[in-house]
Amino acid sequence: MNEVIQKFGGCTIIQVRHGDDNEPQRDIMYDFCLPENNDSILFGSKMLRACFHFIFIHFKFSGEIIKTEELNISPRNKCPFYTVCCASIRANNSNICAESPWKSMSINNNEGCYYAAAIKATNPPVLPD
Repeated sequence: MNEVIQKFGGCTIIQVRHGDDNEPQRDIMYDFCLPENNDSILFGSKMLRACFHFIFIHFKFSGEIIKTEELNISPRNKCPFYTVCCASIRANNSNICAESPWKSMSINNNEGCYYAAAIKATNPPVLPD
């Protein structure tokens, strides 16, 4: 395993700490990366994690796919970075991050939000009429 990590880098790890789940930055996030990895690559890997989360919440246990507009607003949908996030959207719109993170894309001040960036990247382009 050491050889794999040395060649490709590791993953992002979230250290869960004691305290209220709703406390911003309660937990600590560590990136085990290669020296040549830059902030863009690290941001992209977190965006990818958010993409996977967004895709998975669209599936029912039966295999049926749910439309985004039909997703339940629920703590089950909490952003995977909820307890480590330092983006302004987390402080100002924590209810969105906690229950419907895909809506973060619609918030004007969503800079630094992995989930908003992921939704923007995976949304189909709007075609002119």
